[in-house]
Amino acid sequence: NCLASELKQQDNVCLDDKFHFVLEASQRSNSICLQLFSKEIEASPGESAASSILSRHLNDQGGVSPNFCDSEFQDTVRRLCTWRDLMVSAIFYFTTLAPI
Repeated sequence: NCLASELKQQDNVCLDDKFHFVLEASQRSNSICLQLFSKEIEASPGESAASSILSRHLNDQGGVSPNFCDSEFQDTVRRLCTWRDLMVSAIFYFTTLAPI
């Protein structure tokens, strides 16, 4: 809201100033997205995705399948999701934030 009001106040400024505000809006947006992504990763990497996958598996089977009851199966799904989320986080960091 604050950024929107700043942009509205600047209707009469020159083109360079408008470009500056668009750039600032983009940087703020990227920063917020990164913060949200980091919070999700720090909370429990992969847990949300693993729960979703296990839930869909349970629903697709129409009940509890023998594999679903196996704690090793559930643990493997959780570990794979955790690994995937950590790899995505590392790739995102090294491709967007790391100094050149």
